[in-house]
Amino acid sequence: RGLLETLLWSAAIFVSMLRIWSTEVAYRGRLVATSRLHRLLDLATYFLLFVAASNIRPLQDWLGDAVAGNTKLIACFGPIMLAQAVWVGRWLEVALLAPVEAARRQAAEILVDECGGIVVWLVGLQLLSPG
Repeated sequence: RGLLETLLWSAAIFVSMLRIWSTEVAYRGRLVATSRLHRLLDLATYFLLFVAASNIRPLQDWLGDAVAGNTKLIACFGPIMLAQAVWVGRWLEVALLAPVEAARRQAAEILVDECGGIVVWLVGLQLLSPG
């Protein structure tokens, strides 16, 4: 693979982790969510990010072998998509149950953006899947 593809791959991994972090900062800055369920969701998201970060490999390692490449891709992409899905669920909760209309509208806007992020990862997984 060329330098451009490798740089794009590195940027994609960084941007995905940054996106999840910025979503968390936005959520915590606007809402108070200290219930046990929300704390459990926080731990689940942190764990998923840890698993994803532990499975980051150079692009060449993943595209070499078709069977092993798919497994390695899913080991990194899967936890990232699941972490984003957790955030989609949290924003969906706000969009549906918030008592203030402005909060519901803002959460719906972020929800659409987060769903777009998951779609981008699914398309990327499909495009990078060897075989």
